[in-house]
Amino acid sequence: MKPQKLRIGRKPDNDIVVDDPSVSGYHALATLGDGNSAILEDNDSSNGTYVDGVRIRKTQFTTGSKIILGKIPFDPGKIFRFDKKPDDFIHEFSELHPVWLVLEKERVDLIEIQKKMDVLLAIPYIGRLIILLMNRHYDLENRRVKWKENMRRQWNCPGCQQPLRDYDWLTWNDCEHLKKCPKCKVKWF
Repeated sequence: MKPQKLRIGRKPDNDIVVDDPSVSGYHALATLGDGNSAILEDNDSSNGTYVDGVRIRKTQFTTGSKIILGKIPFDPGKIFRFDKKPDDFIHEFSELHPVWLVLEKERVDLIEIQKKMDVLLAIPYIGRLIILLMNRHYDLENRRVKWKENMRRQWNCPGCQQPLRDYDWLTWNDCEHLKKCPKCKVKWF
């Protein structure tokens, strides 16, 4: 099995982002292989990387090691999944369920508002006036734009980051049925 490399640091393009000034932009690199141990390599960070109280440049660590990046303690047993297979994103995908529920609720709300407005269109003149007022009150167009942007940003495959809306707006049930990403083939269920 190919080892999994994870970049750790303060910059947003790291695999594990640590938002703390004591952590460098690209602080360290963790390489996870088979078993319950891995390699942690300091990336010439300003405040250092410590494993079991010793400042390191590169060392092996396990789930029981005490890691400190800058001033931030890490519990490797909670952060790294040592037993994870490269195509196993079941845990990461399950964390998307609350995101899906929020996005789906907003979609249903927008549809319900639109249905009310469609009924009012049947009433000449006064219906159009009410629709204009409803549009202002509900800020419908901005809510639609924001919902689409949130879908694009949040509803992505955790493996390849492909927006799931690119596949005809895959629902949670669609994903459950597919069981894996159509693009990168990582497991979701």
